Amino acid sequence: PPSVYDGGLGNGAKYYYEVTAVNSSGESSKSNEANATTMASAPTGLTATGGGTQVSLLWTGSTGASTYNIYRGTSTGDESATPVATGVTGTSYVDTALANATKYYYEVTAVNGGGESGKSNEASATTGTAAPTGLTATGGNAQISLAWSGSTGAASYKVYRGTSSGAEGSTPIATGLTSASYTDSSLSTGTTYYYEVSAVNSADESGKSNEASATPLATPALTAQVVAGQPVLSWNTIAGAANYNVYRAVSTGGEGAAPYASGIS
Repeated sequence: PPSVYDGGLGNGAKYYYEVTAVNSSGESSKSNEANATTMASAPTGLTATGGGTQVSLLWTGSTGASTYNIYRGTSTGDESATPVATGVTGTSYVDTALANATKYYYEVTAVNGGGESGKSNEASATTGTAAPTGLTATGGNAQISLAWSGSTGAASYKVYRGTSSGAEGSTPIATGLTSASYTDSSLSTGTTYYYEVSAVNSADESGKSNEASATPLATPALTAQVVAGQPVLSWNTIAGAANYNVYRAVSTGGEGAAPYASGIS
């Protein structure tokens, strides 16, 4: 059957048509009216922002678009042929339940009665890192040593401290830590301190780790005297100490790592 291609039209516009037949005797009356909508133009200005386990997308809408499709990949130019979301009616989308510390790449298309447009510019973003785990705290002489399991993709860590459980607050006492350990010094002996740690990457700061606590102890001041021919040891009471260990040697500085008496109260 006869047909004609009407090219060079604007994107996302609806056009109406009628047809007449012509011969040497003249022109027929007009046909029924038919209409068609041209394909919308590709979206522009796509941006992506990562945080937590999601990426937020925003783009400039296309004239005549009814909905949008979202395409995602994990390397540049590798967005899958199957969209991760269809029928999106606005010019924004939040892609959720993603892996931590992973860079994702996106393109968006516009859809209307004329079909699906070409793809937008590509945009990428990295999701946030997971919270550290396994935080432990060990008290020492006016200090506490912290250690934790590092988070994949973390660039650094922050340490939060409080003097009661759950009261670490929102201002870290240490930032920019690049290893999974930290020693908090110049503390008050006999006071219990509570800690949480977070991980930081280019996307954001993670949630906080488990809470750990410890009590720094002062060093005892030891004296020794001989009573009835045997050594008698005494020392001052240390705030926060549950009990004491005693080390012995037969030469100066040779007490070693294993106490000969422990649990002394």
